[in-house]
Amino acid sequence: PPPPAPPGRSGTSLACLIMTLNPEYSPADAIIHIRAIHCPRAIESVQQHLYIGEYGKWLGRENDIDRVKGVVDFKAEFLTLTHKSSRMYQDRLSK
Repeated sequence: PPPPAPPGRSGTSLACLIMTLNPEYSPADAIIHIRAIHCPRAIESVQQHLYIGEYGKWLGRENDIDRVKGVVDFKAEFLTLTHKSSRMYQDRLSK
């Protein structure tokens, strides 16, 4: 079973759902997507970041959660993702 979820906000659940439904996404990709499209302050606590990383690891993804720390502009970073599934959202964001 996946690790137990931390107390927190819906962004944590959404990041995990994005990774579950989309095998292209790593933990960092999911957080970057949410912060670019929804709110740059989503998923705030260290505990939430660690949980998303562990959940991604449980799904067999690279735990690249530290990549989020260096992002200054989440919209610009999201536009650099090369996942096929990101394109529709990138197109909307760049209009």
